[in-house]
Amino acid sequence: MRHFILYILILTCSYCTAQNNTARSLIVAEYKAGTETASYTYLVRYNFVKGELISKDTILGAPIRKENSPDSYVSFGHGRNFIYNNRYVISGTGNVIDIDTKSLVIEESDYYVDSSGDSLIFRTEKGYWVLDLKTKNYGLVTDKNYRNIKGLLSPDLKHGIEIDNSKSPHTILLCDSTNVCEMIVDDCGFGTKLLRFSSFSPKVATLWLDNFNFVYANCSSNVEIRKVNINTKSNELLGIIDSVPPSILNAGFFIDLNKDLIFACSKGDYMVDQNLKILRVMNEKYHGNHFSSDLKEDKEGVVIRHKNEVIGKLYCKSYGAVTTSGYFAVEYGDPGSNLGYPKGFKVWSVENQAWITVDIPWLCAVTGWIE
Repeated sequence: MRHFILYILILTCSYCTAQNNTARSLIVAEYKAGTETASYTYLVRYNFVKGELISKDTILGAPIRKENSPDSYVSFGHGRNFIYNNRYVISGTGNVIDIDTKSLVIEESDYYVDSSGDSLIFRTEKGYWVLDLKTKNYGLVTDKNYRNIKGLLSPDLKHGIEIDNSKSPHTILLCDSTNVCEMIVDDCGFGTKLLRFSSFSPKVATLWLDNFNFVYANCSSNVEIRKVNINTKSNELLGIIDSVPPSILNAGFFIDLNKDLIFACSKGDYMVDQNLKILRVMNEKYHGNHFSSDLKEDKEGVVIRHKNEVIGKLYCKSYGAVTTSGYFAVEYGDPGSNLGYPKGFKVWSVENQAWITVDIPWLCAVTGWIE
């Protein structure tokens, strides 16, 4: 009898574990329904099990601005919102919301910089601030040397690279922890070639690859992608993009969810193969968890794929799609509509191989998934 009961308990636990493995929650920011102006916002949790939407609950509700104050209070409509450690929502305006306790951890609209374990780092005009997620203490860093190196900091915070715009062409300076700088690149061009009506100033695209190597783009009519090692002072050509037209935005580097180095410019997105020293034109954007979308779209929308198999074509904000294991979510609208005011969001899951549509005319932003 004891063995039989133990067997039933094992089966029950296995079933519960299987159920938990298929449960996911999508975190969505919504404006208060029926309001003429977007003055109040909710953070809402949509719960999915085995690909089906089973429930929703409100995590937090708050005004976007405090009464008699021009500053933002809780806002998800600007900048990049994301989820940290499967628990905390970081808004584009610097709010931190604890999903588990359904509470606002900090209301300050500070600029998010970085994270490290249980600490979130922000920056204000007064300096750097650190939020301890365990104690919920938020304090100003008193060490004047903290992140005080000029330019773009290396991952280990020991060096910085700074563009010297006073030189023609511009140069790149390597600065150490005492802010002693030396020229490491004597010609990095003049930055992205911009259209006359662009509201931006030309910038030289740079990115640290690790503690000792960085890449930069030397832009003219062509663009040279180059890699520098700060120890050996080597300067390698990784590839050339011919005839790059002027742009409204500055070109830039980023690491995609496949951990590939990508250079984005007015001519398209290019994957930089550092080993073969070649550039490959990107035809897809990777969203993680085996999901991707075509970079080219037409009036009907953009093709979405899972493991290279087409799962649909949507008129949507594909660049803002969020994924988790087996789930894809994205804001969408009717073909030709203004996606600045999405109709709602759509979710596709591996388990039911179908799209679920949730129409929310007061949708603010799809933020991310928690497991």
